[in-house]
Amino acid sequence: MKRPIYLWSVSVDSCRLGLFVLQGDYDAILAWPFKQKVTLMLVDQKHNRRHLSDTFRPDPTSTSFQKPTMPMNVASGCPLFVEQKVLEDERDGLYLQSDTIFIKVIVDTSDLLNP
Repeated sequence: MKRPIYLWSVSVDSCRLGLFVLQGDYDAILAWPFKQKVTLMLVDQKHNRRHLSDTFRPDPTSTSFQKPTMPMNVASGCPLFVEQKVLEDERDGLYLQSDTIFIKVIVDTSDLLNP
């Protein structure tokens, strides 16, 4: 299973941060549906202390987190992750520098069985 991350606008004022579950080489041996808690974090590139994050636990009944039967499942994520003005604030320059942002993805694997 692969999880590409996409940042896109859902309105003029805010950005959504979402992920897609893609088909992968190891899908046959993974536990489905995907149900681990996910934290998406926009990294503060200036001071490394004002990160923005949102955490969610996938809905195991959603098609977004089932074993992919096509190249890509329906996207899911945080619909109002960050306001556009916060992301583009040139005075602070915390999150967007040189047209680049960094997203950290944390998947809680504490409830998975050890191999």
